[in-house]
Amino acid sequence: DADHADFQGFSPFEAQSLENEALVNNTITATDDLLEYGFVARNSTDRRSLPHGQTGTITIAVRFLKDSQVARIPQKFSMTFVLANETTARSTRDVQNDTTLAMQNRLPNAIPFLIGTDDTAAGNTRMFVPNLRLSSTPTFLLEPILTSTALGQIDLAWDTNLSTPSTDSSGNWKFTPLTYSDIDHTTAGFRYLTATFRVEYMGSTAQSNLHLRAFSRQTNIAGSAVYDLRLFPNATFPLGEQLSEPIVAQTIHPLHAMQLGAIAPVPDPTASGFQAYLNPESNQLTQTARTQNLLSSSDSILDYGYQIRQCNPNCNPTFVNNSQGLVSVAVRIPRNYTLPVVPATVPPTTRTVKPFKFKFSFVISSDNTPRVSRAIVETTSQAQTRADTIGSPSLPNQLIFLGTDTDTTNNPKIYPIQLKSIKIADNTQIP
Repeated sequence: DADHADFQGFSPFEAQSLENEALVNNTITATDDLLEYGFVARNSTDRRSLPHGQTGTITIAVRFLKDSQVARIPQKFSMTFVLANETTARSTRDVQNDTTLAMQNRLPNAIPFLIGTDDTAAGNTRMFVPNLRLSSTPTFLLEPILTSTALGQIDLAWDTNLSTPSTDSSGNWKFTPLTYSDIDHTTAGFRYLTATFRVEYMGSTAQSNLHLRAFSRQTNIAGSAVYDLRLFPNATFPLGEQLSEPIVAQTIHPLHAMQLGAIAPVPDPTASGFQAYLNPESNQLTQTARTQNLLSSSDSILDYGYQIRQCNPNCNPTFVNNSQGLVSVAVRIPRNYTLPVVPATVPPTTRTVKPFKFKFSFVISSDNTPRVSRAIVETTSQAQTRADTIGSPSLPNQLIFLGTDTDTTNNPKIYPIQLKSIKIADNTQIP
């Protein structure tokens, strides 16, 4: 309804800026969270100013589910708002049956604000975001933000004795182990492990924004992507004793490939391929992979993966027949584990063990848009530098801020997404 099209979208930077101002003015508390939408007041179809003494109207409109998935239809509810004065007029294109032309006709002199994947609008002055955050959870106006296509399934190993290539279930992708890196950070009590594979594409259809997406299967350890986890070989166990304790798999945390730093290991900027995903994005790929019989009904995609990169000489996100690239599967684990002695003793006793090798289960995916994720131990500045160099020159690049901080960016080339945690195993979220 053009006379009541009062819905407005705001960029993450604008929402964060208003939140900071509202905190200073004591309009909200430190536990409140400004979201990325609102509604505009008006005194006529084309005038949005309300001089002193004038009255106006504001239309608050929402949509909710009305189907068998909703047990009870809401009868009433309340919403919380901050009253704000904007310095410029904007017209927001809604995602429900709205068009760019209709948006511009509603307020011809306003700045177009576009949501979604189509950034076409008359003139060069416009604002564009792929999505709007509707809650602190977070949930978004367009779910999921990113969609993925499943291309094949493959298991890869951290096993320094392994050098033979493996081919995925589709026969289109070959992974050959190239290097293994094991960095001991004795002060912090962690080991940083990185296995780098050469990736060869033998298919005929070009594929872009490629990743290895970790998934759990029923036979894996504790709902993780890890299985066949073994200790160092000895006379009793020449292949290494096999472990199945949940705590071991649950503390194998994904991150970027690491290298030695001045006082501690730091992310390797040439191999920073860790990727984080929202749970709805993982669920979308789970359903897609099950439909293609790449996953069983009990398997599920977890909320992380690793980018398959191609940098010869430029980092081209698209693979064609005979393209070659690299992928670095990197994790952080405790230097040692204290576990009960097996078989159990009376009284119970413990032993200190150190993992020697293990395997991961992955689905190869192609994402519909590029993304960068800030991993544990990575700084915001490092992540922003990477996000500033990928993707389309006209559309913002997605940057996941994984963690509980409130870091963001005012770089118009970057669309920041706050993500407090990701699932890596049953009952296990990081960071």
